[in-house]
Amino acid sequence: MSVGGNYFSNIPVNNIGFRTINHNINKTEDYRSYSKINYSIWSGQLDFTLPYKFANIETGAKMAYFQNTSDLEYFRIANGNSVLMPDGKNLFEYKEQNYAGYFSIDKKIDEQWSVKAGIRYEYSVIDGFNPVSGERNKYNYGRFFPTAYVAYKADDENTFTANYSRRINRPFFRAINPYRWYINPYSFAKGNPYLRPSYNDNIELGYSYKNKFTATLYYQQIKDSYSQLVTFNDGIKIIDYANMFDQTNYGMNLGYNDILFKFWELSASANLYYSKSNGIISEVVGQKAFNMYYNINNTFTLNTQKTIALFANFTQQLPGSSGNFRSDGYSFLSLGAKLFLMDKKLQINASVDDVFKKAFSKGESVFTDSVMKYRNYYDYRGLNLSVSYTFGNNKVKGASRSVKFDDKSRAN
Repeated sequence: MSVGGNYFSNIPVNNIGFRTINHNINKTEDYRSYSKINYSIWSGQLDFTLPYKFANIETGAKMAYFQNTSDLEYFRIANGNSVLMPDGKNLFEYKEQNYAGYFSIDKKIDEQWSVKAGIRYEYSVIDGFNPVSGERNKYNYGRFFPTAYVAYKADDENTFTANYSRRINRPFFRAINPYRWYINPYSFAKGNPYLRPSYNDNIELGYSYKNKFTATLYYQQIKDSYSQLVTFNDGIKIIDYANMFDQTNYGMNLGYNDILFKFWELSASANLYYSKSNGIISEVVGQKAFNMYYNINNTFTLNTQKTIALFANFTQQLPGSSGNFRSDGYSFLSLGAKLFLMDKKLQINASVDDVFKKAFSKGESVFTDSVMKYRNYYDYRGLNLSVSYTFGNNKVKGASRSVKFDDKSRAN
């Protein structure tokens, strides 16, 4: 039996001023936006592992509670004074409760065959409230999520697998919070409190050779996928979130890991797939295309003591599409070095990311009445330095159990 709990909280506050210039009438205007978001996440989990002779059984339950309060104000600066804009005051209170229980059983039938199957049920209660308008959005839903896995080990070098799983993708806080985030007086972004989760059904057939080479054929169906919806109203650009399309992916994942020439460790992977999406709202035009993503990671050890190493990692996304978005692709190169001193207790790392400044997000989103072109660069270039030192006897191994806190990733 294992019991785990997590707590996470953050209160980010932003006070941003910006200036807009209308060159047609040579007019300058100053604005200011203030935002404060107070969110916290609690989760608790209880798991049992039951190693019976006939099979291994795992069962347990989890509870997660989300609470988020946001406050945003948008002002125009006039004669040095802050004047609240129309609809410039936004408050939102959000609570979410998730309950889950699961049961799985796995059995090694003989030296070649092993199987695993499970079922998970999740139930959610959502409550969103806007104190300004008095509008409340409260609902609940529950779903079953089955999994199944079969493995066949032909010999010591060749293994074949097949599995099926169904998963849920819940929206992150920013996508469901309706407060407006003004980019400029003519453009703002907001969330959608009526946004629903999306669901993935996955089927995979896999092959592994010597644990060095892997190949996986997969089929993936995504229902009610959500993304950003762009509309225009009286010359104002509104960026919202909506459940916009269903999508189907057919593809292949390839992976290779090996040590070459004793000093060169190589890890490479590639994902080639065909994606087709259909809009489920009238504003969206689905896309279809072949896509390819690959990365190559190299580590070069420069001495027999393995205390000096260089690494070069390269990633590239070729042009393709997802949902209603057509991407021009991007690439990313990182270079770095590792140095171990004092019997490997002292470790020094240095790396440079996006060496050639190629990590641009470029492409276009296709809507019924418009095509939005994007070219975003978030400046991933950077120099990273880290130093770590290990105290005590590093040969002593303690018992530890990793506790996952996946819910935290939604707080962005």
